[in-house]
Amino acid sequence: YGSHLREELADARGYGWSVPEDFKPEVDWDKLVQAKNAEVTRLNGIYKKLLDGAKVEFHEGYAKVVDAHTVEVGGKRFTSKYICVATGSRAVVLPVPGSDLPGVITSDEALALPKRPDVLVVVGGGYIAVEFAGFFHGYGTEVHLVYRA
Repeated sequence: YGSHLREELADARGYGWSVPEDFKPEVDWDKLVQAKNAEVTRLNGIYKKLLDGAKVEFHEGYAKVVDAHTVEVGGKRFTSKYICVATGSRAVVLPVPGSDLPGVITSDEALALPKRPDVLVVVGGGYIAVEFAGFFHGYGTEVHLVYRA
């Protein structure tokens, strides 16, 4: 990951690389966000091509399980012997005191922030929380990870 570059450059000296002691790489946050957006667009294109190539019908929208063999999406019904629910997920803000205050975001908004935060508190102990804590730390943010023990 790009967020590891600062530490890897510091470690490089131990492997014989000549890296100036005072070398401090800077990240261009706007370029990082643009690159992330371009990569998401590229990957979505690949997924769409794979689905099209496999002749998979893709229906985007909110689904409702009507009965044991029927799903409705956008007013259209689909029937099958089996229904596999594999929705993925969207991050939600927990209904805790203060969650409606400015600055409380989810992982969905974190990679679209207009600038890198100087300090960030990540609430949660799952892999997404730990991944985001490591990501932002690697880019120079002071990170505090809070989780229930």
